[in-house]
Amino acid sequence: MKQTFRDPFDYPLRTKKEIDEQLKSNPPTYQVFAEISFIPDLKGDNLHKNSEISVYVNISEMNLTPKQRDRFIYLIGPRYKGKDEIKIKVNTFNNPLQNIEKGKEMIYELFLEAIRAPCE
Repeated sequence: MKQTFRDPFDYPLRTKKEIDEQLKSNPPTYQVFAEISFIPDLKGDNLHKNSEISVYVNISEMNLTPKQRDRFIYLIGPRYKGKDEIKIKVNTFNNPLQNIEKGKEMIYELFLEAIRAPCE
């Protein structure tokens, strides 16, 4: 038998229509920072160490309500270390720029799922 984890929050989630209306009047304004590892070669050019990148976002910049913040932290899981800055490593593609886009997309999906929590 496989164990499944349930969402620990007992409130009803908002619908996609409610989220879309909120985003029209109040679009997200948080900043995402990416870090790419480089190593210099003998000519002085920078070479990619690998395609893995780290994407950073600050939770306090997202303007989440307390319930939404708790839901975001729950969704982040073990990546949350008690600080407002979250780091997500991405190594899906061989190109670091594609990994940056994937990391931004992951943050946005987490944000959308977190704001489904009530605004109260």
